[in-house]
Amino acid sequence: MSGVVIFESKYGDISFEADESVLEALEAHDSGVQSLSGDGSDVSVRASIKFNDALQSLHNYVSSMQDVVQKLTLKPKEVSVEVGVTLKGSAGFVIAKAGAETSMKLTLKWEP
Repeated sequence: MSGVVIFESKYGDISFEADESVLEALEAHDSGVQSLSGDGSDVSVRASIKFNDALQSLHNYVSSMQDVVQKLTLKPKEVSVEVGVTLKGSAGFVIAKAGAETSMKLTLKWEP
């Protein structure tokens, strides 16, 4: 079973393709989830959590990285953060992981 998860945002609905584990987690942990359609193999659900709320863990991560960089004695000219995110049912978006390693890349560049 696969389907679509729909989040409300202040700019309109945002839809994501989701696999069975995400759909099951939403239905189990999100008491406000609304099933919109489904024929057994393809399902659409509307999450009760707002899109911005689902991204809160990403916001916390990026803010923490920003704090660390700002405390550096020698400030880099350029900072780049690349983060993989995964939709995890009631947890919203979480930092994605590949095996035992987390999918993150931080690049700091200094120029003379």
